[in-house]
Amino acid sequence: AALGAISVGVKRTIDEADNLSKSAQKFGIPVEELSRLKHAADLSGVSLETLGKGVQRLSRNMIDAEMGLKSPQRAFDALGISIKNTDGTLKSASQIMTEIAGKFSNMEDGAQKTGLAMQLFGRAGAELIPMFNSGADGLAALMAEAEQLGIVLDSHTGRAAEAFNDNLTRLGRTKDGLYMKLAAHL
Repeated sequence: AALGAISVGVKRTIDEADNLSKSAQKFGIPVEELSRLKHAADLSGVSLETLGKGVQRLSRNMIDAEMGLKSPQRAFDALGISIKNTDGTLKSASQIMTEIAGKFSNMEDGAQKTGLAMQLFGRAGAELIPMFNSGADGLAALMAEAEQLGIVLDSHTGRAAEAFNDNLTRLGRTKDGLYMKLAAHL
């Protein structure tokens, strides 16, 4: 029974790593960064899907602002946030999210906060507010806690989990092919 529980736990962990790795690729964020943010989101009642949609929209708004589009730039300006580092490179999504958390924690809940959240993160913005209300230090602490708990997934482990599950799928397909050949002969 103990061995069965361990194997179920390991398979669940591999599936989670596979999902997180593929999600990181879809959301356009390094898997290490996503796994840290996911921990903060989980504790704030925010789903991975909502977090991902918010990160995607934020990234698009950062690129749009960098290209000179006024609407996203006004949202960043309203919060007093620069999307670039001092060396001129674009900040990471988690850096910007931490800065937004610092600004949101000092704002009253209401239309202005929700409007800015939705302008920066799309529809997911309103759902992300509880995660940001802990402030920059709170969000950074939750991300550091993920590191301490050992739940930050690295890209190598993510790719290995993807390969493992892909191989299990191939193995299942081989079995299906064998059954089709047997059925054809019967």
